[in-house]
Amino acid sequence: MQYRERAGQLRAVWQLRTHMGFLVDNLQYYVQVDVLETQFSQLQEKINSTHDFETIKHAHESFVTTLQSQLFLLLPAVSRCLREILDLCNTFVSLLQRCDKLQLSVEEKARVEQIAKDFKRQSSLFFKIVSSVKNHHSAPHLAQLLLRVDYNKYFSTQNPLVSLAMMLK
Repeated sequence: MQYRERAGQLRAVWQLRTHMGFLVDNLQYYVQVDVLETQFSQLQEKINSTHDFETIKHAHESFVTTLQSQLFLLLPAVSRCLREILDLCNTFVSLLQRCDKLQLSVEEKARVEQIAKDFKRQSSLFFKIVSSVKNHHSAPHLAQLLLRVDYNKYFSTQNPLVSLAMMLK
């Protein structure tokens, strides 16, 4: 295999890894900072400002309901899409851990191409679903997530990921 061909394969693998890392990093930040930390702070404020059990119970119920909503647990399509994205990331990592050389076999190359294609499809689907939910519910937490993921209008302008399949060939 020529140097250029091998370099193209590595570039494609690293590009897919970068796209996956970007999405996962932003999802993690959204979950940890925009949802959990914010909602927990609000819950603590309500608990500290009262000694009435019913008020605290209501604040906790509101906390749990808000978490379910903002973490997409009440939207099966979004939850399923996120699960598939994270499964693809795990599959990709497992595949690369099994490769002990800088050169991909034909089977490994085909698997990376399939993972890249599936990741592109799922991440685009996730963006479209969250965008449509945001438009219907005018939810500020969704606007924040979309701003993080689509700050440069990458998804909203429907620019496809660079064709990893072409780079791997």
